[in-house]
Amino acid sequence: EKLDVPVSVDVVYLNKKAAALLGKDFRQNAPIVKEFLEGHSLEDSKKLQEEVNAAGSKTVTIDSKEFILKKEHCVFEHRVDTRHYNNYTPHVIEPSFGIDRLFTAVLEHSYYARPQDPDDKEKIVRGVLSLSPAVAPYKAIIMPLDQRIATKAKYQSMVEELRVQFASYGLGYKVDDSCASIGKRYARNDELGIPLGITFDFDSVGQNDAGSQELAGSVTLRERDSCTQVRLPYSEVVDVIAKFVSLQWSWQDIQSRYVEQKQSASDKIGEGGKAPSAQVEQDYARKHRITEIVNEAISATLSLKPEDPIAHIAKLLAEKSSK
Repeated sequence: EKLDVPVSVDVVYLNKKAAALLGKDFRQNAPIVKEFLEGHSLEDSKKLQEEVNAAGSKTVTIDSKEFILKKEHCVFEHRVDTRHYNNYTPHVIEPSFGIDRLFTAVLEHSYYARPQDPDDKEKIVRGVLSLSPAVAPYKAIIMPLDQRIATKAKYQSMVEELRVQFASYGLGYKVDDSCASIGKRYARNDELGIPLGITFDFDSVGQNDAGSQELAGSVTLRERDSCTQVRLPYSEVVDVIAKFVSLQWSWQDIQSRYVEQKQSASDKIGEGGKAPSAQVEQDYARKHRITEIVNEAISATLSLKPEDPIAHIAKLLAEKSSK
């Protein structure tokens, strides 16, 4: 910090012979003894020097250690310096229980592995990072059923339209058009915590000879935790995803509005009550107004600023619970 007006200060320091003797007599403790001695003011250093000279020695305690100072150790000199700046030594308190550990604990709590399917020839380890849709970095993954779809001009133009819509909503997404099987791509994106998957098949691009042309322009939307799917027009899918990740709609709401897409994954690797579901937790929290009630208690406490805020919050929550 630069001073507006320079100041003159007396600087006390040991002479060279005394400083050298500290190293010989106190060895590894010499630096702390030197810092102690040179930390005295000009007046205090003169007083200390007189006391040691009169008694021949003096015992001092520094950092819970006792040291015997001799008169040869207490030979001070001083000079007058002009100071233009005040220097500060910054320091940071870094507790061992940092935010990185808390964040890791949250991720660990959200991660699980689906039971292995004995008929699965690929033996994929189906890990799932069951993040809430509201906090998942990527909200959706766009995938063609296979490379035959990925090369279709219709697919590419539809994906470009989805890109524009995702950008308009400010939602993160990924495109996975790799050569891996659809099952492997589902599995690896479940492990990334992506809550929804958009899949384009031959019906989507209107080239399924055995299927109905009514399905042209539609896609399947797969939910990560349950592995269930619905079919809906691709022009509506981003709007539906926006409502889902903002917690306006639950997955059950979406299932009630659109036709379910039957597929074996729902029966074989779906949740089936065996793994934790972010959706179940969200529905429970919404039903009991947990977030709303807790936020009200916190806001009231911040307004009143009681001496014990935690006790005040607990009291407000207890009052709500008793009603």
